[in-house]
Amino acid sequence: TLTDYGEIIYKGFPSKEESPSSSENSFLSLKYLTNGTVKNIFPNELKGIYSEDIYETRNHFYLNTPNRPTFVMPYDYSVYEIDSLGTILERFKFIFPISNTIPKDFLIDEKYKGNRQNYLSNNNSIIYSFEDVYYNQNWITFNVINYGALLLNLQTSQLFSLDKSKIRYNDVSINLNYSRVLALKNDQIITTIYPNSIVSELKKANKKLFDSMPKELQNLKTSGFQNPILIFSKLN
Repeated sequence: TLTDYGEIIYKGFPSKEESPSSSENSFLSLKYLTNGTVKNIFPNELKGIYSEDIYETRNHFYLNTPNRPTFVMPYDYSVYEIDSLGTILERFKFIFPISNTIPKDFLIDEKYKGNRQNYLSNNNSIIYSFEDVYYNQNWITFNVINYGALLLNLQTSQLFSLDKSKIRYNDVSINLNYSRVLALKNDQIITTIYPNSIVSELKKANKKLFDSMPKELQNLKTSGFQNPILIFSKLN
């Protein structure tokens, strides 16, 4: 991810095929724009953990505080910010029930070696990572693997699920699943929904209304790329 002062690179867990190097001692590196100096940050104290043995996430960086990227790490329940000196600052820490938490020795005990992906697949109630992390002074939203998008009020501790929403079309109520959260701006949360999901749910909710729709909409393809619809939801 790029900032005004440099580029922060997530190196992740090494592959079994990679030759050992000093870069494996950190998960992140910061390359300054002014002089090209590279600084290793976020130490990797784990030994013998390879990318082939774990599940990763699709994104690790988000923008919530200007010029201070948000960073999340799989198998770590903290949300971090990184300042211009490369200092890692813990902004939030999630505490989940024991039944939903990875074992404390998951990344260090030999009994899990070579079997970590299978363990998580067979215990899908366990939360090992989260994505799409956006927050302001009142709210934080995040997508929990296996549970979907959640919204937490930081003032009241109320927790809401963002997986489902309702829209109305010609007085017909339609249940929809969000694709993902894209941002949290001021008092609005920005999410996406794909057109084919609206059409298919409308067909389930009211076949007569569906049949009255233009044929172009009725025949909307259910696979392949579609431009998502942005949804702006106001938070009270």
